[in-house]
Amino acid sequence: MVVGTSVLSWRLLCVGMYYSGVLSCNHEEQHLLLTVMAKNAEEAALEYRQALDDLKDNNKMQINLMTILADDYNSFSKEIVAVIAQQIMKVIPPQKLAVMYVMDSILKNVTGAGNYKEHIEKIVYKGDERTRLALHKLRQTWTGIFQRSTLYKIDLAVNAIDPAWPIVTPQPVNTPVPGSRPQPVVMASHQPRAAAKVHVNPHFLQKNSVSSTSTTTTTITTTTTTTTATTTSATVDNKLPLA
Repeated sequence: MVVGTSVLSWRLLCVGMYYSGVLSCNHEEQHLLLTVMAKNAEEAALEYRQALDDLKDNNKMQINLMTILADDYNSFSKEIVAVIAQQIMKVIPPQKLAVMYVMDSILKNVTGAGNYKEHIEKIVYKGDERTRLALHKLRQTWTGIFQRSTLYKIDLAVNAIDPAWPIVTPQPVNTPVPGSRPQPVVMASHQPRAAAKVHVNPHFLQKNSVSSTSTTTTTITTTTTTTTATTTSATVDNKLPLA
């Protein structure tokens, strides 16, 4: 290490060597290279601003390195996002888009103590029309990164500036209340009942019919016999001699 060189200058020198290809390293070595943390938020913001100034186009290697820096400085996420917001405002349109890609890479790859999403949602709508067109493509990839309500707020904010920006209204999700049970369907008690049907054995009806006929015939026969007996008795009586 060069004597008298500050930590910040030495780190920027390493970054420059990485950009120029003089220094080559894998992903793990990149983290080792960038582990020297700034002493405070002011130094972190200064270093990140200087690195952003070197970003002129959509250079994947530079954007990856900016993402690693943001991960290293996640304790200063608020300050880093403020630097990104200022950079979006001051650079020319083509560079605005490159900074937007840095922001998108941070959203999708950086996790940790710093809540970048909380700060970035306040600045995503800044930029000219061309930048917003590219930003809309990025916004379509943020489902699952931001909450639906946050994406809805972003759409409303951008639409207020650019009416051509579509607003995606979040659809409510019907979730059952824990512990609740579905209510049973109660049938009305006054509904008319179907007429009751009585099933009778046809053989039973035939048997009763025959029995009834036999009884009637017997009765008639008995009556006839009684009548005949009465007539005979009267005839016999008529033949008796008079006293």
